[in-house]
Amino acid sequence: MRALAVVMTALLVTAGLAPLSTAQSDAESAAYAGSTVSFDTDETAVTNYSVGDERLFSSIKVQARSDAGNGGILNIGPSLSSVVPLDGSRVDLSSETETTATVETKSGATIEAHDNDRGVLVVRTESRSQYVQLNASDDAEASYEGGMAVVRGENGTEAAAFVVGDGQISAEGDSVVANIDKDDRLVVRSYEQERGTADTQQERLIKQEEVAAETYVMQRENGTVDDVVAYDPGTTVDVTSGERGSVEMTVEREDDEGTMLLATVSSDLLDADSLAVGVDGVLADETDSYSALESAADGDEPRYLVTETGANGTVNVLVAGEGLSDGNLVLRSGQNATAGLSAADESEDSSGADESSDSDEGTGSEGESDGETGAQVPGFGVAVAAAALLATAALLARRR
Repeated sequence: MRALAVVMTALLVTAGLAPLSTAQSDAESAAYAGSTVSFDTDETAVTNYSVGDERLFSSIKVQARSDAGNGGILNIGPSLSSVVPLDGSRVDLSSETETTATVETKSGATIEAHDNDRGVLVVRTESRSQYVQLNASDDAEASYEGGMAVVRGENGTEAAAFVVGDGQISAEGDSVVANIDKDDRLVVRSYEQERGTADTQQERLIKQEEVAAETYVMQRENGTVDDVVAYDPGTTVDVTSGERGSVEMTVEREDDEGTMLLATVSSDLLDADSLAVGVDGVLADETDSYSALESAADGDEPRYLVTETGANGTVNVLVAGEGLSDGNLVLRSGQNATAGLSAADESEDSSGADESSDSDEGTGSEGESDGETGAQVPGFGVAVAAAALLATAALLARRR
């Protein structure tokens, strides 16, 4: 009987401990699966970060620099002199929306995974300086190119990682390491194939803090969804409508200076060939020059540049203008795309036309006295002068 009691006690204890062990395991791991982006988490890392069918990073770890100490990264620059794998701060998949998953770290950093066409990943810190280490998947390699890290997968996919702000980034072998301070952002954008000129130009503008935010408006099975990636913490973009032929959004910024926004819209919603762009009710001029676009961001009349990228033909629109400091942005296509939008120089043209008319009349009078109009209409000035002389002679004769 005593032996049976011991066995029963052991079974009861085991049965009581089993659920506790499972709960602890669940608390230390989580998974996210969006339409494009998916990943897992363990106690101290985001793991198996994938975009589409391609796994880009086997792990993503964040650790405060003060916690890493001398046992962490010894040098960050074009190449890494020494990298000791970070222990990583504890992570928690804290929230999910239809297009965004947020992972909080105990060290005070935030990892945002955006479920959009580029699988954008943003790591930021509000206070403590952080190290971020991204380990590429087994079949990918990382390299340092022009101030950013590029990860290339075996199937031709690419991912560009760069720091927006004053932080630094390095790449070597299969490892990418960044050093970010308060207000810095580590950004990763992925591509199904080799990046083109438009892609690298967009990266440059984001990295140089010219682009305050980018918005994705996507057509999915359950309807139209949108995702906003804010690179400037003082900028808020809200997509107010998205339907066939028209996408509208409002922009609010703490800074009243002009800026640039990037919108990526499904080709099911917009046609690039008949596109019209309005900034705060003003029709923007199209340009194919990035320098002209950057000038518009400094306060000139609004401009936009459009390219079609990707196999799905998404429409990428870069828009710049002073009106984006606090106003609305309208993207339309079709026959009535410009309805309700006024040209940027409409009032100037109107006043300019009046001034031009007045000036032309004044020039004409001066031209007549100078004989210039006579050059345009031969003999006209001479005839007027002769008639005047005859009239004067007749008047004198009558007085005599």
